[in-house]
Amino acid sequence: MINKIKRNIFIIIPIFIISNIFFTSCLTYQELTIDTLIPAKYTFAPELKSAVIVNNSLTYKKTGIHKVKLPHKKYFVDSVWLENFAQIAVNKLKEELQNRNFFDSVYEVLKHTSLEFYDIGRFLIFGAVISANINTFVSKSFMNSLWLSARANFTYATNEIVVNGEPVYPYDYMSRIGHSIDQQWGLVAERLFVDDVEVANSPAQTYSSNYMAGDIKYVDVNNDGKVDDNDMVPIGYPRIPEIVYGFGVSAGYKNFDFSFFFQGSARSSFFIDPSAISPFVKGRNALNVIADDHWSTNNPDPFAFWPRLSDKLEKNNTVNSTWWLRDGSFLRLKSVELGYTLPKDLITKIKLKNLRVYFSGNNLLTFSKFKLWDPEMSGNGLGYPPQMIINAGIIASF
Repeated sequence: MINKIKRNIFIIIPIFIISNIFFTSCLTYQELTIDTLIPAKYTFAPELKSAVIVNNSLTYKKTGIHKVKLPHKKYFVDSVWLENFAQIAVNKLKEELQNRNFFDSVYEVLKHTSLEFYDIGRFLIFGAVISANINTFVSKSFMNSLWLSARANFTYATNEIVVNGEPVYPYDYMSRIGHSIDQQWGLVAERLFVDDVEVANSPAQTYSSNYMAGDIKYVDVNNDGKVDDNDMVPIGYPRIPEIVYGFGVSAGYKNFDFSFFFQGSARSSFFIDPSAISPFVKGRNALNVIADDHWSTNNPDPFAFWPRLSDKLEKNNTVNSTWWLRDGSFLRLKSVELGYTLPKDLITKIKLKNLRVYFSGNNLLTFSKFKLWDPEMSGNGLGYPPQMIINAGIIASF
């Protein structure tokens, strides 16, 4: 791996106990530097006679062909390949800065040369982890019959790009510096086109040549008379939640016991994937939300959930944008259980040591701003959702 940790600071707040509460927490800070190649001075390794860069895994032979995995394109380089290869690698690294396989493959070939390495990528990583546990009897007045156990955890983790060797963008808002590695980027959607007259009098949208009334209208952010990738801006939160947390309680009184646990996440966003739920494409049926709320000549609502219906994917409507962006935060009742243990004087008559009856459930409730389907399914409403499970059982020991 070319990646290395430039600076790693790990702060642990001392563990301490207050009454029956056990509490720990820690803070982390890391500065990650990515080394990459710059063609400063180099020599040609005698055993390397030729190189072919193809979309394949890396192999190496002293007299054979050397392969480096590059995502998307194919390059052929002759026996004086080194200078051209170095330039290709530099350009490709700028495009694929987050592709670990590319880093590994390039390094495997270039380690046979004397190319010098310089830092062009730097990220700040920081966060906090907090957990707490409580175990106690409430009061002796209950004859030690009432007990309580509680637990909670909270994790916050984020990062920020400081340097990434990016090109000079024509507009400052296009820079990735200062944003999270997983920051979402997309167009700003204004609404749906009302009619074809509005289409003709709006900035050209370059993602399709046949968009029309009922399709998504985007904002020309840079006011250059067209909508393209230069109009993409940072929108929403990162794909991966920056906050993950959970809390639960277990309690009992005499022969009854009850427990529950909630799980949640926050500060994340996702895009609804229109290609995964588009009705009529590949014989697919329409989700209720699409059937009930789509643009049509009879319902020309510029803010309908779904653009005009079509039996083909309209590329103009599948671009990542605020139209499809949704809040991925949620809080879920992950588990709950109620049990009753029969008194000893009753079960000894049937030669049992213990007999407990219980009812339990998993994924019974979910609280989220996103109501169309389970938020953990992200953008695909036709995927397989987390299952709601209800159980009843008896546990007996002889």
